[in-house]
Amino acid sequence: EWMLADYSAPHDVLTDRLINAAVIRVGDEHYYWYSCSHHIALDGYGAVMLLSRIAERYTALVGGVEPADARIADLRALNATEDEYRGSSRAAKDREYWLAKAADLPAPVTLAVRAGEMDSRSRVAGGALPARLTEGLRDAAARLDTADTAITIAALAAFLARMTDTTDLVLSLPVSARTNAVLRRSGGMISNVVPLRFSVGATTSLRELVSAAQLELTGALRHQRYRAEDLRRDIGNGSARGFYGPALNIMNFAPELVLGELAGRFHILSTGPVEDLSVNIYPSENGCPRVDFEGNPNRYTDAELRAHYGRFLDFLAALLDADPATPVDLAEVLDVAERAALVPATGGAGPDPILLPEILAAGVAANPDGVALVAGERTVSYRELDACSNRVARILLAHGAGPETFVAVAFPRSLEAITAVWAIAKTGAAFVPVDPNHPAERITHMLTDSGAGLGLTLAGVRDGMPDTDTTWLCLDTLDTLAVPAEPVTDDERVSSLRTEHPAYVIYTSGSTGLPKGVVVTHTGLGSFTANGRPELGTTRDS
Repeated sequence: EWMLADYSAPHDVLTDRLINAAVIRVGDEHYYWYSCSHHIALDGYGAVMLLSRIAERYTALVGGVEPADARIADLRALNATEDEYRGSSRAAKDREYWLAKAADLPAPVTLAVRAGEMDSRSRVAGGALPARLTEGLRDAAARLDTADTAITIAALAAFLARMTDTTDLVLSLPVSARTNAVLRRSGGMISNVVPLRFSVGATTSLRELVSAAQLELTGALRHQRYRAEDLRRDIGNGSARGFYGPALNIMNFAPELVLGELAGRFHILSTGPVEDLSVNIYPSENGCPRVDFEGNPNRYTDAELRAHYGRFLDFLAALLDADPATPVDLAEVLDVAERAALVPATGGAGPDPILLPEILAAGVAANPDGVALVAGERTVSYRELDACSNRVARILLAHGAGPETFVAVAFPRSLEAITAVWAIAKTGAAFVPVDPNHPAERITHMLTDSGAGLGLTLAGVRDGMPDTDTTWLCLDTLDTLAVPAEPVTDDERVSSLRTEHPAYVIYTSGSTGLPKGVVVTHTGLGSFTANGRPELGTTRDS
């Protein structure tokens, strides 16, 4: 409590001590060495350097030797080094790099549900990663030939993109900005903040994000001296925003501190005021790396911050359990209880789940000769629709359609479109509706994202489909009369059809980025159909 009160108290930079320290004895052989440095005097790197230098001198003195010369540059030398950099070609290249990287920066994302000014204190949720996660990170790092930090960063980018429904994500990365030997030996407030930018689409995999993280980190460290305040002025919004987005703080220092025969461990109480959210990654402690979520207390409650931290750990575990080539969009960001809370209570048990082909079968049984479809002068009875879709279904089965596969349907509004949907349903596959009038880029994305290896269309539409790996069958050229019309049984399918299998995939408009596919199961569709009948007033005759 004393430490908390000390480092969060207001400071007058003209009269108060900018560096404060104390040794607090809490046991016979147990001490806390507290050190607090104002950022106007020292950055995080400089603060660690200060403690390390004190420990080095202490060790030398108790050992009876003279401390080594640290060759630390004074503030005048550091200022001269900065002036020299600002007039160099290196600074011009760094500026050019960051202007390209920061072109059309998106608005910063946030997990907060309220606005709030920065506070001298912050909330923290986190700790050492569980052993299972640590082992998973190491295994993934070996498979992807990278460091576990890069994987954690990639997972964080994916998590924030999923939670905020964005495809263009920017993180703020604090860097030491010490690119030469003089700067690395010295204190001062030299550190900088640079943007890390990620593109996270519907098909982006962990492998791709790890590669992107490596490239972003390499570029950021190579150009880290160009000042954030200069870049924010360059891009014309220095006063309109704080930093670029949630902060990613990589605490890349040894966790132990040696003082003669004594050994201590660093514990960071605060990295300074947090604008919104800072994710701090620490080196391994007892073999397990530590990850903290540090939040602005005026934007996050303790419960909210703990919930976000828990979601991230679950999300990271899901990514590590999956193949690195799997789209990160498939990993869940909500737990079972949260997902259940989003489903409104109906006040009853609700209808029993029903398979999509069973819906048509019930209609055929109830009114076989009733009119099922009308299109202009053409009418089709339930019996005719059933027979025709059975024939087409068997052709699709012969081409590999079945449960947990996806089949595209690309038709104008027509009788054939309805027949195609029912035929796909009878195979157990999920149908993916594709509007032939949509742009080729959107259609290509939908086909590749859904993995639809098979498609149904008409001969007049087929030529307009983009070139993908989808095999198209034209309904108006298929020889269906040679195929049996009896009901398709579960024995004919490649595997048994269950209500939890996908029934269809529908895509969003893509107004906030690439269209996102939403998978609807037979359970969901059956409930929707049962609830829709009384609302729409449908009967066996209408």
